[in-house]
Amino acid sequence: MKKAVCIPLCIILSILFPAHLWAEGGFELSLFAPEKDVKTGDELTVKVRISSQEALGKVSAVISYDASLLDFQSGDSASGSNGIININHTAGENTAAELSLDFTASSSGTAVINVVNCYATNTQGVESDLGSTYASFEISQQNQVTQNQHDTTTQSNVPSQGVLVDLKIDKGTLIPPFMYSIHEYSVTVPYEVDKVEVEGKTASQTDRIWYTGNPECVVGNNVRTITVTDINNVETVYRINILRLEKNTEQTQAVAQTGAVSQDNKTDTGSKNEAVPKAEQKDSLKEKLMPALYIALIVLVVALIIVVIWIHSRISRKKDKKEDKEEKSRKKRSRIKVTNTNEKNRSKKK
Repeated sequence: MKKAVCIPLCIILSILFPAHLWAEGGFELSLFAPEKDVKTGDELTVKVRISSQEALGKVSAVISYDASLLDFQSGDSASGSNGIININHTAGENTAAELSLDFTASSSGTAVINVVNCYATNTQGVESDLGSTYASFEISQQNQVTQNQHDTTTQSNVPSQGVLVDLKIDKGTLIPPFMYSIHEYSVTVPYEVDKVEVEGKTASQTDRIWYTGNPECVVGNNVRTITVTDINNVETVYRINILRLEKNTEQTQAVAQTGAVSQDNKTDTGSKNEAVPKAEQKDSLKEKLMPALYIALIVLVVALIIVVIWIHSRISRKKDKKEDKEEKSRKKRSRIKVTNTNEKNRSKKK
């Protein structure tokens, strides 16, 4: 009951009062949701404002949105799709920058837009982390009957072969939700997630399925593809863009993916988490140990070469000594033989 009351209250507050926060260095980050009632098919604008007590230099930000509810059209100094927008803006020494992002509402529900992380530099090139913020608003259905009929028709016309009928990932959430006719998806995971497994189910047992991409994820965008080939060798390719966030990025992305707003998901952008994640400790330990392991390996190889050379020299010396001893023995026997022959000759002469 408390959660049911909390969600509408958060939505009303986010519409009446824009989301904003102050960051270190005198910067302010604000996110303005649409002021009008939004219905499916409507065009809407979301504004991001960065202001400072001194002249701004450059501004960069990563913005996430629910691609199952919104279609990104264009924006100021912005590019992206499938739930992720990148902003790279030069403020031109102004003390404020206001950037507009244009969307089209594609489905009804609670739309949440996150500024995942935002950085700004002053004219001296000093960078400040402005943290994260979010805004939300409701999208209502334009024509409920028509839309439901369309959804039923779409779901019932699944081909009997050559497509996926199910797509699962073990981390994160697919945006938009899986449908056989949608061939591109996005997933956002925190820095602590370094591996994402993908599994697809084909419509027919005769379909062949082929995966590309690495389950291990690097920081940034990672692409996985699933190719389904039917008995007629017709291919259908599904593409999954997996965004692994950088270290210390706040976990507000989960709010955008689930479409639910909760006060529990808010974090204090001015504070830093002092507990080092286990994955970060593991990476740090690996970085420290790898040079030592390489050095130890080189030392072992050099030591092995030295031992082989030493053994070879010992064997050679023993062989030389043996040959010298045999040579001396032959010479000695030869002298004894010559002496005996001479004595016999002298005795015969007498």
